[in-house]
Amino acid sequence: MSREVSDVLVSPAEWTKGRWLLNAADFECHDPIRLARKRSPYDAPVWIDVGDQDQLRPASARLARELRADGANVSFHIWPGSRNGRYWDAHFANYLRFYAHACS
Repeated sequence: MSREVSDVLVSPAEWTKGRWLLNAADFECHDPIRLARKRSPYDAPVWIDVGDQDQLRPASARLARELRADGANVSFHIWPGSRNGRYWDAHFANYLRFYAHACS
């Protein structure tokens, strides 16, 4: 694989600075939106998906906008539900296609 997991995002439960951001408080504490406003920290394509019932939906949309404004290649999706096992299972094929392309 030509890139590490930390080079590719899947959701706001993202990998940053060697650890996962798992909830809204953690997300705000490490504020990837602030980082994106300065300069996109990502050279690789970025995938962000969020459920329409997810508490991180507003922050996810802001992050996608900020990254795009800096020229990042962002795939942003809002799908029904919230991120849980069923949500991830329903979109697993999408994730695999993204990773296959992003990591090639």
